[in-house]
Amino acid sequence: MQSLRYLFLERDWANDCSRIQDVIASLGRDGRASLFLFPEGSDLSEENKTRSKRFAQKRGLAEYEHVLHPRTRGFTAIWSKMRKALDARAVWDMTIGYVGFQGGAGEGEFLAGQWPREVHVHINRFAASSLPTGDHELETWLNTRWAAKEGALAEFYHLEAEGKRPVLPGADPATARPSPFPWVQLVSSGAPLFILVNTVALPYLLWTYYQARWLWILGALQYIMAPFAVGGLDQLLCRRT
Repeated sequence: MQSLRYLFLERDWANDCSRIQDVIASLGRDGRASLFLFPEGSDLSEENKTRSKRFAQKRGLAEYEHVLHPRTRGFTAIWSKMRKALDARAVWDMTIGYVGFQGGAGEGEFLAGQWPREVHVHINRFAASSLPTGDHELETWLNTRWAAKEGALAEFYHLEAEGKRPVLPGADPATARPSPFPWVQLVSSGAPLFILVNTVALPYLLWTYYQARWLWILGALQYIMAPFAVGGLDQLLCRRT
């Protein structure tokens, strides 16, 4: 993640704003780029849903069941800087619905091979020229999009609960295309084995070779020490690229 210049945040606005500036500036030096944002900032666990509802109660906002209230300050800062540094063309808004899968599922379900039977993705494109320029207006725009997501997903899961074909509002069932890789159960059952091989068996095999062992140790030290020396390898890459 450091090598890919992920945007690590500390939830301290002074530091986070500086990191956002560094990452966007480095992307601008690379030329045109895309940046994937997840404004909710966390998974849809029961604990996070409870926090989101408490936040909504304090702010007098609607309480959501299928999404979390987005973190508007980060979005507005990132989009404003991207618009200037990268001449950003559009925001692509993705809404995802899962069939046969709980929204709060996490690593435990993944390791157990529990995957959704279907994944529905609905995409809206908003041209940069259609978005407001002021921070407050951008926050309002983002909150409006999330309210629409909550309504869309509520309808989606209501249809699934009634045993009907779930469809995200605005999507045409006739244009829905199945996954090009239909062996979902095979992939699901093989996921724990894949993780075991790559996190236990393969590292153990490499550890038995003297040269590979030292390369592994030196590589690990590089990533362990980088945060103390330069704030992370991602920060070093942002400054030099």
